[in-house]
Amino acid sequence: MSKHFFLVAGEASGDKLGANLMVNLKAIDPNVRFSGVGGPKMIQQGLNSLFEYEELSVMGIIEVLPRLPNLLRRIRTTANVAASCQPDAVITIDSPDFTLRVAKQIRALEPNLPIIHYVCPSIWAWRDQRAKKMHSFVDHVLTLLNFEPKILKQHGIDATFVGHPAVEDKLVTINMEIELRSQLGINKDDFVLLVLPGSRKNEIKRLTPVFGEVVSMLICKYPDVKVIVPVANSVREQVSIETQKWNVQPTLFFSDQSKNDHSLRQKDTLFFTSNFALAASGTVTLELAAANTLHIVAYDFNLLSRYLLDKMVAIDSINLINIIFGKKVIPELIGNKCEPKQIFELLEYMLFAKDKRNEQKAAFKEVTKLISAPDKKKSGQIAAETVFDLVNKHQLDHN
Repeated sequence: MSKHFFLVAGEASGDKLGANLMVNLKAIDPNVRFSGVGGPKMIQQGLNSLFEYEELSVMGIIEVLPRLPNLLRRIRTTANVAASCQPDAVITIDSPDFTLRVAKQIRALEPNLPIIHYVCPSIWAWRDQRAKKMHSFVDHVLTLLNFEPKILKQHGIDATFVGHPAVEDKLVTINMEIELRSQLGINKDDFVLLVLPGSRKNEIKRLTPVFGEVVSMLICKYPDVKVIVPVANSVREQVSIETQKWNVQPTLFFSDQSKNDHSLRQKDTLFFTSNFALAASGTVTLELAAANTLHIVAYDFNLLSRYLLDKMVAIDSINLINIIFGKKVIPELIGNKCEPKQIFELLEYMLFAKDKRNEQKAAFKEVTKLISAPDKKKSGQIAAETVFDLVNKHQLDHN
C-alpha cells in the first residue's frame, strides 16, 4: 500500500524544501499521497493545504505576539487533522515556532505516529538548549548543516545530515548570463549591486527604508552602479510599494513569475552575474556564497526583541557562513548598528578591500564543500530516502 505523509511548512523556505521533498518521495513511490499545510510549490506537487500559509510567516519574539491567537488556533487545527487522518508519518518543515508546536500536539494526540522534522532549529544559537524540548516529540531530524547531528545526538535525538540545497550545483551558462543582462539592461562591464531586504513582510517593512538610504548614498558617490532588488512573488506588492519611496529607483527582478525551469534558474543567474550584495540574514547568504557573490549583512529587530535576543542568544554571529566557517568573514551590522551611514561605510570599504574580499571567497568555497549533500547526491534525494527508511523501520518494529 502506498505511503501517506502529512507535511507541515510555515513559510516560503519550508514550501520550497517541502516541494522538493515531495518530488523525491514521488520518485521512490509514484503513488504516494500527501496532506497537510504548505504553500504554492507544495500545492503544485499535489498537497491540498488546510489554509493559506502566508499568515504564519513572521520573525522576532515580539513580532509573533499580535499573531499568537491565530497561530495557536492554526496549531490546534493542524494537529487535530494530522492525528485524525493517520498518515504513515508527519514531516514538519522549518518554521519551528509553528511546526514544532504542531508536532508536540500531534505526539500528545497520537503517541505512536512517527514525527520527522526537516531543518534543525538553531539549537546551537540559544542558551536554553532547545534540543531538550524536542526530544519528547520528534523522532528524527533531517539537518541541512553538517555539524548539527552531533549536537542533536548529545540531547538524545537521532538525525541525518542531508545537505543544504542552497549550495547545490547551479545550472548557469554564459548564454543565460548574456540573456539576463540584456533583459535587465546591464552592460558587460557594469557593476551590479544586489539589495536583498528579506522575504518576510515584517523584515521588508523594517529593512527596505534603511537599505533605500544606503542605495541613495552609494549612487550619489558612484552613479554608474546598477542596483537590482530580487523579489519573491509572496512579497511582490509590498517590495514594489516600499522601493517606490526610495530616492533612487532600483530594478526590481521577479524571478518566479512562471514555473518553467528557465524561470526558476533566473535568480541563480542573477546571483552569478552580480558583483556585490547587501543582504538581510538568512539562507540567501548561502545562495550568494554558492554563486561566489561578495556581500555584507544588515539586520534589525524592534527594540524589545533586540533586548530579549541579546539575553537569550549564545553566539555572536547570525550569519550562517560565519558560523560554519568559524570566523567572521561576512561583516554584520545587527540591531542598532543597522543604520544607513554605517552600512554605506562598510559597503564602500568592502568594495575596495581586496584581502577581505579574497577571504570571503575562500570561505565560500570551504562552506559550500562542508554543507553539500554527501555521496554526490542531492539533498532532497537523501531526505526522501531517509524518510522512507524511517517509516519502513517504524512499521516493522510495530507489526
